[in-house]
Amino acid sequence: MHEKNLDLYQDSAFKIGEKKHLGDQNADLTLFKIDDSRCPTQVDCFWAGVATAYFLFEKNGQDTIQLSTTDYETTQTKTQVEHNGYLYRMIEVTPYPDTPESIKPEDYRVRIEITKQ
Repeated sequence: MHEKNLDLYQDSAFKIGEKKHLGDQNADLTLFKIDDSRCPTQVDCFWAGVATAYFLFEKNGQDTIQLSTTDYETTQTKTQVEHNGYLYRMIEVTPYPDTPESIKPEDYRVRIEITKQ
């Protein structure tokens, strides 16, 4: 996918496979996977579920940054993560499941915010 610049302190939306350049860190960030277990709006569920986005951080090697829509200690999911002196914060994952049918990977959008610590 086409690479775009990502500015600090502004939220930014990613599609799966989209790479953005973090100019302030001289690194690249790519959304490569989404796990979505959120309860559809038309269904009664035991728990609300969580959506987790996986980003590949590339700068002199590779790391994975994992952000979720909800903090759960039991599954170790977090809505914000500190990495290399920056705070990565989940804003939202859309669309929200409406029926038990799966959402196509290409239809997902993940909004995050990055701030310097």
